[in-house]
Amino acid sequence: MWSRLAHRGVFGARGPGSLVQIFDETPLNWGQRGDPYLWASMMARAADEPWPVDVDELRQRLNDSFEDLTGHQVDEHEPFFVSAYSHGGLSSGMVSPVFWRTEAIPFLVDRYLYWSRQRRVIRTRRVARWVVGAMGILLILGFGFAWLYPPSME
Repeated sequence: MWSRLAHRGVFGARGPGSLVQIFDETPLNWGQRGDPYLWASMMARAADEPWPVDVDELRQRLNDSFEDLTGHQVDEHEPFFVSAYSHGGLSSGMVSPVFWRTEAIPFLVDRYLYWSRQRRVIRTRRVARWVVGAMGILLILGFGFAWLYPPSME
């Protein structure tokens, strides 16, 4: 199934600083047969969304996406049918809100926290490189001025 989704351009379609990065890894297990298709839909939607400010904003966006795509809220208890995720088979198109509430969303929050730390490290390295480069230029300029205009020995 994942190769079919990849050919549709769902995977790897990442914008700069977009939320799609947290969907790169998938859970090992799914709740119902429609859950992987909902994951792919949420991933496609995340490609256009900027990076959230904090975990609360992320959770709210994920809950809103879940509700927009399924027509149900994530705090429901029983699996439900979504025709858009039905691709044949006995339980095809069934989505488990319990899986999303207890496993998928916490998994995505963990991925968000991981990538947030990585983004901070990269940003810190860029700043450090800039500071070192600026100090190098100032050091070279300082030696240049000292060579051109040596201090007088009076």
